[in-house]
Amino acid sequence: MLRSFFYAPKKPKKSPPFHPPGQLSNADAKRRLPVGRKPFGIDGLGRFDKKATMTLSVALCTFNGERFLLNQLQSIAAQTRLPDEIVVCDDRSQDATTAVIGEFARRVNFKVSLCVNAERLGATQNFARAFSLCSGEILVPCDQDDVWEPDKLAVLDSAFRDDPRLLLAFHDLAVVTPEGILTGGTQWERLGFGQALQARVNGGEAFESLLRFNLVTGAAMAFRASLGRTALPIPECFVHDEWIALVAAAAGRVLSIDRPLTRYRQHGRQAIGPAAPNLITQFRHARNSMDRAHFVRMVERTRRLRERLTAAGDALRETKRLSLVEEKLSHAQARLRMRDQTLIRWPLAFGEAVRGRYGRFGYGFKSFLQDLVL
Repeated sequence: MLRSFFYAPKKPKKSPPFHPPGQLSNADAKRRLPVGRKPFGIDGLGRFDKKATMTLSVALCTFNGERFLLNQLQSIAAQTRLPDEIVVCDDRSQDATTAVIGEFARRVNFKVSLCVNAERLGATQNFARAFSLCSGEILVPCDQDDVWEPDKLAVLDSAFRDDPRLLLAFHDLAVVTPEGILTGGTQWERLGFGQALQARVNGGEAFESLLRFNLVTGAAMAFRASLGRTALPIPECFVHDEWIALVAAAAGRVLSIDRPLTRYRQHGRQAIGPAAPNLITQFRHARNSMDRAHFVRMVERTRRLRERLTAAGDALRETKRLSLVEEKLSHAQARLRMRDQTLIRWPLAFGEAVRGRYGRFGYGFKSFLQDLVL
């Protein structure tokens, strides 16, 4: 059964201040940026025009999230640019999650909507449902266990207002412990998403970059609601962030913002965690997960992407991009054959290396070695 409730207080009131344990001030945050990294400014001067020209919806998905949820909600209420609404889709929590949301909604001056799914959907389809229920022009996915920096929504809003062609923006995340303590690392550092790759994404090569591997974390992205007409429904074989980022990059402009605007909590119960921090961990993960089924999924995912690009009409049917997807499909099929026909694994791997496909669609020499030894 579907339950929903809406809160819209008649009298605006100031949202309660929120200061998570260990949170840095804006000035401190800028001082802590790595050498050479420039803060992403708001209107160039750190100011935000309160006369927003677009509406902004936060799409929050929850499941048994009472432990960390209030911190996340309070960080949203403390934004310098408040959302126009929060749409919460709960995946049939069995704890006090919905009660926490209800109590929070009574204390803020923006609309909060809660829908409880009739049956459990899982993270990806729960987000897809939340997106479909949002009314804003810009949609901001939100995890239940993170904490937002106070100017996150202001920075994202400014990015979309400055560039009408922008379809999707994403930013870095500061990795924190379950207690919310900064580890000193960021998600982009773990992904190896440095300045050269950022320049490629921001220079118009986002699709080529994302076709190699996913760089966009759902908890760190925002996109125009109009993108949903092409991106939804999300295929079952994809995670929502990777799929939406690929479709956005095929359809228009994508922007990477070199600033950690979310504190990305690392704990054992999260549905999708941060990237593996070192080569040994990555090798163990690859050895355990890169079996035949992994490459069957890779082939299926690439086929589904080709189908969506082809079916979407002129907006996505760009010859160069379709050719790249076809080539990636051939690469995925070759890697699957290596698992089925071990006697020709080495010739196939060397053939893919000569064609440069490990560099175009994977981690280069590391992917080549994986095919030889795993």
